[in-house]
Amino acid sequence: MVAAKDIWFRNRRIGTRPIRGCDLIICGGAQTEVNYFISVAKWLEGESNGAAKFFVECNADSPLNMARNAQSIKTQVETRESVKIDNVWVAFDKDEFGEFDNAIMQIDSNEDHKALWSNQCFELWFLFTLIIWMRHLTGVNTQKS
Repeated sequence: MVAAKDIWFRNRRIGTRPIRGCDLIICGGAQTEVNYFISVAKWLEGESNGAAKFFVECNADSPLNMARNAQSIKTQVETRESVKIDNVWVAFDKDEFGEFDNAIMQIDSNEDHKALWSNQCFELWFLFTLIIWMRHLTGVNTQKS
């Protein structure tokens, strides 16, 4: 006799979980930031077991122009990928441009757009964290450096 649990498991559909959220990240850097956000997006998609989807687009421009172009980039991605984007994250460096406040106001004017920005010397934070992490893995005494 076959248990009801075994019948259910055999008839279970695999890979049919619907995507619950679809986010777009628009970043200003052409290489470093794009690669960083692609890595983060892959990790988040894996952690959500495919229930979340992320798209990363580069728009190397000033923060204010990135904010102005965010809606058209969202529309392009939705058309190209045949998806509905729920949230648009506009990521830029705070220290390179003087129009930071205007860009934030432009982004905040759209309900599904959100701003991400890095503080000055953000890259150094990554470098120092990596150095400390590598020292921990290799057993090097951190007091010597």
